[in-house]
Amino acid sequence: MSDDPPKVQGHHFAAVPMDPVEQLPWIGPAAPGITDLERIEAALHRAREAGDAERIAAAAGALSDHHLERGHIDRAEAALAEGLAAAQSAGLDAARVPLDRREAWLGHLRGAPDATTRLMRANARATELGLGVEAIITSLYLGLIRARIGKARQLAATISESLAQLRAQPTVLPRVALLAALAFEEAGQTDRAQVEALRVRILADTRGDARLAEAATALLDRFDGTASADARIQQLVSVAIEVSRKRVLEEVLQTIVWSTIELLDADRAFVIRPGADGPVVVASASRDGEPGVPSMSIAKRALELGREVVSPDLGDDSALARAKSIMSLQLRTAICVPMSDGANVLGALYADSRRASKEELHDLAWLVRAFASHAAAAVVNAEHHEEQRRAVQHARETSHDVRNLVSTLRMGLDTLEEEAGLEPWAESIVQELGKVSRLIERQVAMLLSGKREDPVELELDKLVQRVCELSRFDARKKGVSIEVRDVPARILGRSDDLTRLVANLVGNAIKYAPEGTVVEVTLSRRRANDRTWGVLRVRDRGPGIPEGELQRIFESGVQAAGHHEGYGLGLGICRRLVDEAHGGIRALNADGGGALFEVVLPLAPGG
Repeated sequence: MSDDPPKVQGHHFAAVPMDPVEQLPWIGPAAPGITDLERIEAALHRAREAGDAERIAAAAGALSDHHLERGHIDRAEAALAEGLAAAQSAGLDAARVPLDRREAWLGHLRGAPDATTRLMRANARATELGLGVEAIITSLYLGLIRARIGKARQLAATISESLAQLRAQPTVLPRVALLAALAFEEAGQTDRAQVEALRVRILADTRGDARLAEAATALLDRFDGTASADARIQQLVSVAIEVSRKRVLEEVLQTIVWSTIELLDADRAFVIRPGADGPVVVASASRDGEPGVPSMSIAKRALELGREVVSPDLGDDSALARAKSIMSLQLRTAICVPMSDGANVLGALYADSRRASKEELHDLAWLVRAFASHAAAAVVNAEHHEEQRRAVQHARETSHDVRNLVSTLRMGLDTLEEEAGLEPWAESIVQELGKVSRLIERQVAMLLSGKREDPVELELDKLVQRVCELSRFDARKKGVSIEVRDVPARILGRSDDLTRLVANLVGNAIKYAPEGTVVEVTLSRRRANDRTWGVLRVRDRGPGIPEGELQRIFESGVQAAGHHEGYGLGLGICRRLVDEAHGGIRALNADGGGALFEVVLPLAPGG
């Protein structure tokens, strides 16, 4: 089967394989030489064997994307039909949304008159179910269709807002940005289309995605197929990658200004950001050593207008020619472009020169816009990195204090066990509390050292039993019992990580379980994809999880409706720990009521 690059001409490029097929637990890591198509078809085959409608829908949707990216519409429709049938038969509303979006788009490619209406329904359903990313994708497809039929009102604002919301989705963003470029092109907004296509090219080159880079280049060739344009693109990609490698904000800003001088062959460059009393220069560079100050008149105008200000000959601009900085430095050329993350203007990128360059500067405006957009993302990333660094430092300082408190608790428990002459039932409680305190001490010690324990071979069944024993205190207080059924299973992993994983799931089940009910914990084995997997299931008899939240429940900070006290972090931690163990996790509503969490982990050889 052909594995040609995505077809941009004619807009066959589907742009958004959204479903996490590669995370399906029975696929495992990609083996050398295995293509995406082989992995998707393997996932679909396993899903059919297991009769798992949700995974059939996900794999069939990804297979449809694969075929659509290559312009094979008949094959895409056949795969999509299977996914829709599986989702519909099982009543999987959330799984149907991306499939409905794909079906509407295929209908549009076939000339169906109701494609827009079907996309609007899919978008409304995605919003209703809380599928944020899918709602954004659907709205972009809707914008693209409207642009193609001449109904692209407020398209630029919609796309910019959508892309801003996807900054935290590094896997999705490049493909959606290419979709946005196509929508801008259809709407006749070539400058914006060029900027988004350049963004895709930069991201694709940064991540080594050759097919996506080729698709972006094909689109850029439609705007300007000259050799000089290609050289400028290569130069932009080079400096953008250099900016992306920096993490410290000061280094990012300095790399931005020097890269701007290199791109434009300018004499000076500045990064200007809004301040309480007006624009403030936060970074500067000059070929002559001392950069001085930029023309704040130009900077203010760019920030107020929210678009670039280009002055190819300042002597011809009566509003600027008499500015003090321009006269003293004998400046002839200046350009100032807002730096925006799509939703907010973060500042401006300014450059000037003593040489007039009317035609060239206007020709390069699109290049500066693309670089300013990338620079804004680099600044935001550096600021987040600094916030995380401060948060880690605060966590370590707090952990130091917690370690001292836990040590005091340990000494008290040891004294109580040795000298108080406790009844056997009380002594067992003190012993269990001692185990908990030692676990806390180990976690705190690793946080302080910044190191993690090495994976070792563990008896997963005994670890599950131990965690359930420690959880019985909470269960008794809630009036809930815990029932454990397991089989022997050995796993290569980190004891503390697996303990946290099981404790979070069991603790969550106890929290939602009604008084007088049973929390069921089962550990079984499954043979799939030529290896053995451990399958941990934790079920409560509580209210279950709203259908629209099943996809979001593992996002950090998200809690299901009717949640109890907490911060919504436990299930996010579970997902991270499972990902690190190369396994899979999902949430279901169990037959007969209640929530069911299923974790699939690869067992050790012979385990």
